[in-house]
Amino acid sequence: NDALSVAAPSPTSNQANKRRLVWTPELHQRFVAAVNILGVHCAAPKAILQLMSIDGLTAEHVKSHLQKYRINMKKTNGDEDSSSNPEALSSASGSGNKDANARNNAQKEIQRHFKMQERTLQLQMQLQMQMHSQLALLRQLQLSISQQKELLQTQMQETTRAVESASGAAEAICGKSI
Repeated sequence: NDALSVAAPSPTSNQANKRRLVWTPELHQRFVAAVNILGVHCAAPKAILQLMSIDGLTAEHVKSHLQKYRINMKKTNGDEDSSSNPEALSSASGSGNKDANARNNAQKEIQRHFKMQERTLQLQMQLQMQMHSQLALLRQLQLSISQQKELLQTQMQETTRAVESASGAAEAICGKSI
């Protein structure tokens, strides 16, 4: 999260608690990138604020800047007379370059996000495959233990029968109970 450049409130300001935000070129670029991701006409201040994730930036700051940005976009795109106004012309060409850079940065950020998401999914799939293999081994081990238990029970029963029959034979030979 970036720090903001905040100016002291003007002495004539009605809202002494609110501070004026100075929009640096970097801050504006992040704003434009967020607006481009959301779409100029669909962008809402809270969504822009979330995408920008800058400490100290408020929805009111973003709302005001979004209004000015949209007005400027209408002027640069809608006015045919803007070409005669050198300030509007330089703002439009500068804004166009900034917008292109912001779009490019936003696309790079989205691509980076997708690559990270793809890698996360690959790791999850590997983990699931390992867990599946371990589960299969556990099932085999449980089956083997169950079979060993049955075998031991059978051997115990046979041994018990053999002891009982040997005991019965000894009684018959000796004529008494052991």
